Amino acid sequence: MIASEGKFYAAGRDALVSPVDVRDIAAVAVAVLTQSVHENKKYVITGSEALTYSGVADTLCVAIGKRVTYVDVPLEAVKQSILDTGAPEWFAEGQMEQFRFRWQGRQSRVTSAVVDAAKKKPTTFDEFAREFAAYFRGETSAAAAGCI
Repeated sequence: MIASEGKFYAAGRDALVSPVDVRDIAAVAVAVLTQSVHENKKYVITGSEALTYSGVADTLCVAIGKRVTYVDVPLEAVKQSILDTGAPEWFAEGQMEQFRFRWQGRQSRVTSAVVDAAKKKPTTFDEFAREFAAYFRGETSAAAAGCI
């Protein structure tokens, strides 16, 4: 949608989220699974900053050099869209729970887990957006961009 319409849709309202790069999650997992110093410790893995979806759109706009807009949609419309793809009801309702959770500010937390466990600076959303800008512009596939 970002590449074709310059928009992305969600029921995020103005909730803050701290997006985390899957590679940072993997780095923490490797550290936890290979170093005994992490035994009996718990890590809440987050991104390095909390952003609204409008902030995500602004960051993408700068990274790809194209206007990107976040479109807030009603929760039920998101659920119906998920169901229309053939997903089961339980999955769609789980996604709705995630949005409600975000609305409560419960995904805005920023932790130092990536630094503490993996000993690396977490990837910022800006860094992620710039690295995968070609994908967001529609110039390459997700697989070719390394997204999947």
